[in-house]
Amino acid sequence: MKTPVETEPQTPQVVPLPKVFVVDDEADVFDLFQRYLPPSHYAVTYAVSGHQALQLAAEHEFDLAFVDYFLAEMNGAEVAQKMRKLQPKLKVVLMSCYPVSENVDVMTELAGASAWISKPLNSSETRGIAEQVLHA
Repeated sequence: MKTPVETEPQTPQVVPLPKVFVVDDEADVFDLFQRYLPPSHYAVTYAVSGHQALQLAAEHEFDLAFVDYFLAEMNGAEVAQKMRKLQPKLKVVLMSCYPVSENVDVMTELAGASAWISKPLNSSETRGIAEQVLHA
């Protein structure tokens, strides 16, 4: 007769949430991201300026950053470039509510960004681009 083998109880594997960083000088954008990227699926941090974004990027690691292109004190491309120097693996999506020219691809590439999204944001596009960029 075989004796039962005791096994360690299996603990569920916890998968860390993707860390998303939103940089925008308009507070209503944060409300949208809070709805579109729910805390059950994403850990989202916010910054209201380029300077605050760089300070937080120096202190915390992020997987993905959504950065407004037209920030007050420095543009989003500059913020994105500096954040990527601090965190080379950081993926960046630039965003803007202003009409942009056909140079979006060039602006995105120069900033080291993975994508561009136009405001106003919508839920499916925001979540879709987040997933696409995170898993690229």
